[in-house]
Amino acid sequence: MTRAEALIQLRDIRGLPVSEPLVPGSAVWWLLLLGGVVLVLAYGLWRYRAVLSWRIEARQQLRELRCRLRAGQEHAVLAEFSSVLRRIAMARKGRQACAGLCGAGWLAWLQAQDPNAFPWTQYAEYLTEARYAPPETVLPAAQIDALLQAAMAWTQRHV
Repeated sequence: MTRAEALIQLRDIRGLPVSEPLVPGSAVWWLLLLGGVVLVLAYGLWRYRAVLSWRIEARQQLRELRCRLRAGQEHAVLAEFSSVLRRIAMARKGRQACAGLCGAGWLAWLQAQDPNAFPWTQYAEYLTEARYAPPETVLPAAQIDALLQAAMAWTQRHV
């Protein structure tokens, strides 16, 4: 066999398939990128809902208290409002910031932390002793509603 005949029998190397599945432009990389984006978005949505869940729950509890107030249950609403308010404060500022406060210290802390500057200390007697007070010593419904609105506004503000 001569050299010319041997060259004719050679195959063209450009005709052979090149298998490189992990080239940056291939579909595998696009699928990995899409999967990463979906995971990041899912985590962001989960985190967003976790941050907002206390606000949603607090607003629902305040709405229920407002409905009970309209039904004429002022004493029960005022007695329960203080514990709802404390849960809102702990969710907003952390347990260590306010869990141990009581009485005038609790109300002074509320007034200092409220971004709307609501006068919490004016309602000191009613908020700290409502649970133990007789039913005839309750605030009028309009003033209890003002307290509920102040707490509702506090749940709307961003930290």
